[in-house]
Amino acid sequence: MPVLKNPKHEAFAQARVKGLCADAAYKEAGYRANRANAARLNSNDDIQKRIAELSERAAEKVAERVAVNTQRLMDELECMGLYDPADIASQPMSGPEDIAKLPEHVRRAIIGWGWDKQGNFILKLAPKTTSIELMGKNLGSFRDKLEVTGKDGGAIITKETGGGRELARRIAAALQRDAARPARAG
Repeated sequence: MPVLKNPKHEAFAQARVKGLCADAAYKEAGYRANRANAARLNSNDDIQKRIAELSERAAEKVAERVAVNTQRLMDELECMGLYDPADIASQPMSGPEDIAKLPEHVRRAIIGWGWDKQGNFILKLAPKTTSIELMGKNLGSFRDKLEVTGKDGGAIITKETGGGRELARRIAAALQRDAARPARAG
């Protein structure tokens, strides 16, 4: 749908997409405060279509930015977690200027540098385990939480077996068996 012909209607639709309520959007569009007119304008079919279109565009832009940022993050984690130390060891390193000679994907694995007490130039590399773990979590390879469900995703069905007395009898039997076992040396 193209821009609305009435500039105030277009301003109203844009203000609604920004998150303003109908009353505030009505004022923002240049109208005098009038709750009934704001509600009427808000329910206009053309306005609703325009709001839907603008909202969809805004959502696509956000999704695109998130995807780009997520991809950049994954690229960075890949460099930090999957670097080959041989790429660094094969290059002579005597100072920070030598870092610039390394390929970009190798440089991105370097998180610090300096000199030790003997004057040797040292590099601090990203911890591979942490980077790989973060990549795995992002890809869904690792789960922090385990959900357990019953058959076909339903509830877990428990079965009562004799009530409280039966449970007490089973606990007592287990304790007696444990007490009858010889103590381990050690």
